[in-house]
Amino acid sequence: MKLLLLLMAVASISAQGIQDVLKTFPDTPQARYPTDFTRGILPIPIHSHNDYWRPAPLYTALSVGASSIESDIFLLNSTLYVGHDRASLTPARTLASLYIDPLVDILTRMNPPLFDPSSSSGASTGSDGSAAVASSGGVWDVVPEQTTYLWLDLKTAPGTTFPAAVAALAPLRERGWLTTHNPATNTTVRGAITVIATGSARRADIEALSVRDVFWDAPLLRLDADGGVTGALSPFASTDLKSAVGEVGMAGMTEAQVARVRSQVVQAGRRGVGVRYWETPLWPVRRRERVWRQLVEAGVGLLGVDEVERAALGDW
Repeated sequence: MKLLLLLMAVASISAQGIQDVLKTFPDTPQARYPTDFTRGILPIPIHSHNDYWRPAPLYTALSVGASSIESDIFLLNSTLYVGHDRASLTPARTLASLYIDPLVDILTRMNPPLFDPSSSSGASTGSDGSAAVASSGGVWDVVPEQTTYLWLDLKTAPGTTFPAAVAALAPLRERGWLTTHNPATNTTVRGAITVIATGSARRADIEALSVRDVFWDAPLLRLDADGGVTGALSPFASTDLKSAVGEVGMAGMTEAQVARVRSQVVQAGRRGVGVRYWETPLWPVRRRERVWRQLVEAGVGLLGVDEVERAALGDW
């Protein structure tokens, strides 16, 4: 009995010691490293629909691993504002302030000057004397090669809104952080951010780009009719779920509806195009989450959700 009590006491002291370390370690220099902004977050294929409604647009979605984010944009007096409709727009909520500038900040953090212990400054330098930086890192510390999709849903006239959106991407473009496709050589270079235009965006405007760094959200149900759509133009095609399979009942999709989704996924996949559905059921929760599970099991490329924190758990 005495030996048992002694062992229990030792175990208690050891456990308490570990807990002390866990409490204090985050305040030590050893706790941080340059690319730890998204430390421990695994990117997952969920799409943050109407992302500007999140408590912290962009950051809330990224914090749970959402690798796809959608923002509605309105062009007013040469500025791109973000919101669900005109009534929700404010001077402070712009494409630059909510998405472009934060992404530049995040990617700057994720591509820091390289450490060189032999340098007096601690930073590695290139042949020209400038600081050598990591240049291939994306948003995700765990999977730096994973691109993050930024969807721009054009809500105003495409003839003016699309050029403004292309221009607004300059801070990301200049730093080489955008996925690009060169139609002349049929080559694609994957970047940290892949931009997809949707809403009123027109295919012709995107195809007119000499080097494409904005891609097109193709209409899923018109892939055959539109012709020539491949992943080089449209990494994803989308449609609302009701148009794709009909009305979804309270028990979720029927076997026939799931089969239709699978067929659409296969047909798009042959073109190198992923599939995303929007306007999926929101309530009741049991119905919503059954449809999520059915879509994932059917092979959708991105699961479009409004409840990113719940969807990210994946226990539905």
